[in-house]
Amino acid sequence: MFIFSNKWWYRLAFFIALLVVFHLLYSPFLAQFFYPLPFRQEIYYYSRQHQLDPHLVAAVIKVESGFQPEATSSEEARGLMQLMPYTGEWVAQMNGFDDFEVDMLYEPSYNLHLGTWYLAYLLDNFDYNLAQALAAYNGGQGQVRRWIEQDIWDGNGGNLEDIPFRETREYVRKVKRAYFRYEQIYGSENGKEHFVILPQEIRNIMEQVFH
Repeated sequence: MFIFSNKWWYRLAFFIALLVVFHLLYSPFLAQFFYPLPFRQEIYYYSRQHQLDPHLVAAVIKVESGFQPEATSSEEARGLMQLMPYTGEWVAQMNGFDDFEVDMLYEPSYNLHLGTWYLAYLLDNFDYNLAQALAAYNGGQGQVRRWIEQDIWDGNGGNLEDIPFRETREYVRKVKRAYFRYEQIYGSENGKEHFVILPQEIRNIMEQVFH
């Protein structure tokens, strides 16, 4: 007769618990709770208008304001996409809006219109390098160009640790992580299929448990 050891039972129980946690973390309901998509129609509309992936825009909004239209940062950035007043005014002028007022940045549709245009502008100016465009969105275009020109950062998304500003480093990482999750959760809404990849951390734990 084969007798299970206590150690084997512990491993099995741990594995089952791990699967339960994984199932909860990746269940559609819980996933959408942690990665909501309010203002969905507006996000999709302005993203299409400026040829952006709406899930990238959603990721930027989540990290910038947590989808709070009235959000105001300590630096006075405002609204869903956290536009600075001078940036908002410049983008408004570029779009032919002559009636710009700072408080208009709290209006979701207006903020999304300007914010998506600005994000598309940055992507175009940084040759569609997502890491560089996101770093510029957070830290400023001039800073990013200076880092690259002075060989402080090579502009590669795999070398984010070389970005001098910790806030910008973490910002790029957070947006890219959120972008990945929004693609997973809402991808089929944009003509893409859902996909779930077992995180490397969980695969490593499983290998250790059953080694």
